[in-house]
Order: sequence, then structure tokens, then C-alpha cells
Amino acid sequence: MTVCVAAMCSALDGTVSIVGASDRMVTAGDVLFEPGQSKLWELTTSIVAMTAGDSLLQTEILFRVRNEITNKIQEKPSEWLFVKDVAASYARHYQDIRKQSSEATYLAPLGLHMKRSFLSRAL
Repeated sequence: MTVCVAAMCSALDGTVSIVGASDRMVTAGDVLFEPGQSKLWELTTSIVAMTAGDSLLQTEILFRVRNEITNKIQEKPSEWLFVKDVAASYARHYQDIRKQSSEATYLAPLGLHMKRSFLSRAL
């Protein structure tokens, strides 16, 4: 089981910070091991993602998110990125990867794909 925790704290001067921590344990079946890879992904200097679940899927998603964010920062270095925009990017990449996987698993063996549905082929 992955442990990810975050806490918001404020200093006496009124500044607010969020502190996060995660374990490194990975489970594969009944085998537990602790690799060097952290479950914390620094996406910007102020945005960090913490992962749990399928580490291969999380890695693929977060590499795409990180590339997208890096491109946005390079295009407009003075523009601040919001957490909601990074979360939307994560959701979009998650959906894209799941869609590609589903298409390869379920439709491709039938000679179908997302742009060519069963109904259009039958007509």
C-alpha cells in the first residue's frame, strides 16, 4: 500500500506552504521491494505530483505531463501555471493512454479502431 501524505502549514509571517511525503515501496504480486525511484514528481518549482497504483502507467502519464508543462514554460516563462491546469493535463493524458490501450486490446483484434465504429462498419 502506498503512503502519500500532505499537510498545509503557515508561518508566523503569513506565508503558506504544503509539505508532502511518500514511501518508495512497490508491490508486484506478493513481492515487495523499494527501488530508488521516488513517488514524488517535481513538475514545476511549485507543483509536485504524488503517485500511487500502477507505477508504469503513472510514469507514462507524468512523463507526458512534464513534457507538456516544460513546453508551456519555455513558450511563456513569465506566465504562472496553476495546479488546476496541471491536473487537467494529467486527466487528459490519463484518458488518452487508457483509450489507446482499450483500442489495442479490444478493437484492434476485430479490425476496428475508435474512428471506425462497429455500427459504421456494419452499414
